[in-house]
Amino acid sequence: MANIKFDPGLRPYDNSGIRRRRLVVYTGPKSYVTGGDSIAAGDVDLGTIEDMSENVAYNPTTPAIFFLALDQSVAAGGPTNGKIRWFSATATEVSNGTDLSGSSSIIEFIGR
Repeated sequence: MANIKFDPGLRPYDNSGIRRRRLVVYTGPKSYVTGGDSIAAGDVDLGTIEDMSENVAYNPTTPAIFFLALDQSVAAGGPTNGKIRWFSATATEVSNGTDLSGSSSIIEFIGR
């Protein structure tokens, strides 16, 4: 399950027309599972997730940069659930079991 934190300093709750927007701090999993880190719309206080801003996560210790993408395919759970997939700078998915807990990103989720 995704490690999500609502930071009041980010003004995490916002509305844009009929869409609701959530700005959260997302920290990577201790042990990444190939195919992505599971996320449910309820994790970010939404009924459905329609979009996630494409993001970069950074680990200042290694240092390493990762690219994050939301997979909402039917296999990943559709619009209510999904997977946050992590990719290296060479555009290959991070290996199974990789510790990403030192990497984080501010992500905007849009939904209803």
